[in-house]
Amino acid sequence: MALYATRDILRVCNTAFTRTPSLDVPESLSPEDFKTVCDHLRRAGVRLYAEDESWIRLEEMRRLYEPYVATLGRQLRMDLAPWAHPAGVKDNWVVTKWQSGGTVLGH
Repeated sequence: MALYATRDILRVCNTAFTRTPSLDVPESLSPEDFKTVCDHLRRAGVRLYAEDESWIRLEEMRRLYEPYVATLGRQLRMDLAPWAHPAGVKDNWVVTKWQSGGTVLGH
């Protein structure tokens, strides 16, 4: 579904897209971040496949949509959100520039 939604957004933004994966897509999920995400999901009560199998299945799915999401991000001049939230960093919707405290993600 992410692939189709991303393609539709790219069409609306008049962005050309290719059916073959782009080779210049940066790696967005490190094995360490993947383990962090899995740990968060398990603590939330989500049952997961074994990590090796989950990694392979997620890689297959990511190869389908990430080239399009990366293209959209470049077109809109937006960095893609990290998979795991950096420690000590607040999301930009939590803190405005008029409030004090914490580093704001993306600024």
